[in-house]
Amino acid sequence: MTALNISNQIPPAINTVEDIAAWALLALQAMNPQMRVLETDLANERVVDSGIFKAADGTTRLWMRASFEIDPAWASDNSKKLWLHVREFSQTQIPSAYTSN
Repeated sequence: MTALNISNQIPPAINTVEDIAAWALLALQAMNPQMRVLETDLANERVVDSGIFKAADGTTRLWMRASFEIDPAWASDNSKKLWLHVREFSQTQIPSAYTSN
């Protein structure tokens, strides 16, 4: 499990859901760059991936993709929100570059 101390590891400039989503996925990608999952017989994908692209409207965008393993009990256990059924990727610590502005 990658422990997270919310009070001092999330950079203080993060103040939107979009910021925290991008931060979390970029941190997970940095911590687990080689982790892959065989999603189908022919699709060996990174568990977290991202990139930058120029959209048709001219804006520059960050795309992100993540594949989280979840506890098999998620469908029958209504006592927890779905995100609490997610299993950890690794024991890797958050890089210090991700804990400051």
